[in-house]
Amino acid sequence: MRRLIVTLLVLLCIIGAALAFFPMHLAIGLAGVDKAGFAAQQVSGSIWNGRLENAQFRGIDLGNLDAGLEPSTLLGKPSIAVRRANAEGDEFTARLSGSAGKLVVEDAMGDIPLAAMSGRIPVSTAHIDDGNITLDNGRCVSASGNIRVKPSGLFARFVAQQGLLGTISCQGDNLSMQVASAEDGTQLLISIDPQRRYVMTLVLAGQAPELAIALQRLGFAKTGDKLSISHSGVLR
Repeated sequence: MRRLIVTLLVLLCIIGAALAFFPMHLAIGLAGVDKAGFAAQQVSGSIWNGRLENAQFRGIDLGNLDAGLEPSTLLGKPSIAVRRANAEGDEFTARLSGSAGKLVVEDAMGDIPLAAMSGRIPVSTAHIDDGNITLDNGRCVSASGNIRVKPSGLFARFVAQQGLLGTISCQGDNLSMQVASAEDGTQLLISIDPQRRYVMTLVLAGQAPELAIALQRLGFAKTGDKLSISHSGVLR
């Protein structure tokens, strides 16, 4: 009996030592996220201490991420913990898993850039808190979490200091982010369909007539007392 226990311990040590040198790209395949819209320009390191350069989630840039396979998930569906931290302080963390086109993002927290999809709409980043998203071949199955969008440029003058606050949800098959200002009714709507087509719409309410005229010259459309501008495209 004692010899059997010693043998098992030795085997576990050998397996653990072997796993320590497995490359990170194997962990991505094991977790299934490579087939479900998550990609990185370069993958390096081991499955416990990896690095993902220029990572993207369905075309949304996530930057350079530290990554590691979560040991607690090895007996079930493996998942990868990712983390971004830099001198600017725009941190991001999440857990990723997937299979055959299905991608699960859990406990997402931090900043994601919006500049690539905002066009003329002056927003820079969105801060996600407790974000949980499940996509099946791009179709939104479930989504929850809080989101705060930070305005940039002149838009920052129209919005309260805390930014636009709202939630992440599924609207039909589309992933939707709807945020608003509690003070003046300013709204920002973002919708991404299963084909990665997106529409971002900014709605301003209650602006002074002279400002409304200036905004219309910048491309805003006037409907009643509201001004709106939209930008659409396809995430690559």
